This record gives sequence, structure tokens and C-alpha cells, in this order.
Amino acid sequence: MGSLVGTATGTLPEWFGPWAGDRVRFDLDAHGDPMNTTGTFKVFHGVGTTDEARAEFEGDITCLTVAGPVAIATGVITHGYADLPQLPDPDVTGKKVSFTVLDHGGRDRMYWAWEFVGAPINDCQGLAPMFRPSHGGFRVGTYD
Repeated sequence: MGSLVGTATGTLPEWFGPWAGDRVRFDLDAHGDPMNTTGTFKVFHGVGTTDEARAEFEGDITCLTVAGPVAIATGVITHGYADLPQLPDPDVTGKKVSFTVLDHGGRDRMYWAWEFVGAPINDCQGLAPMFRPSHGGFRVGTYD
């Protein structure tokens, strides 16, 4: 059994292209194993450093796997929207998401993927955690 809990915020770096400089926030709370997971997530992606949302959604974590200090959590959006030019419909309800977190004692890293922008999401599948949040962090743990 494992857990992934925490909140992190940061500003997207240059390599995020048109979203560079945007503020993001992630709230993750997941417990269990790949066969029996409970949990929730909330995501905010602001326009620049404003409180105007480019995307804001929340949902249920449906799969969690933990290996050492790394956790991968996938889930389904239960409510939210994304105001992106490439999306024909801003309602992202029902779409899958993926979060990968490296708990590195105050120097955490993470990354994410969204089905609604074309990323294929499979249960408990993640990406290399390349983004370093500037505030907050996550706790990844295992228990019996």
C-alpha cells in the first residue's frame, strides 16, 4: 500500500512554450495500491500570475503505484474546464489525468499529462518528473 499527499505550486518554465510564466497548483491526496485506490486531486492553471483560470478541474484518483520516493497516480476528472484554443469544448469532465511525483525532501519534482490535450493515459502510467514546484511539496510513502 502507498500514499501520495500534498500541495505544490509553481510557475511554468520557458520549455512550456506558450504557457511559460503561468502559475499552477496541484492538490493530491491518494492512498492504496494499483488494485484498490482512493483519493482526489485538484488542479489550477492560471493565466500568467493572475487568478484568472486557463484550466481548473478536480476528480478522483483511480490508480496509485509507489516505488521508493516516486508515486504515479492516475484519475478521472469529475468537474472542470480548460480554456485552450485547441479544444472544441472546454468541459473536460470524464477525461483521464496522470501525475508523477518524486518526493525529494523539499526539492520535489513532478510532471503530469492530460487526456484532453491528446495524451494517452493508461492506469498508473506516468512521465519523468521534470517540473520543480517553487512552493509546497508532496509526501510519498508506503505502509502495510
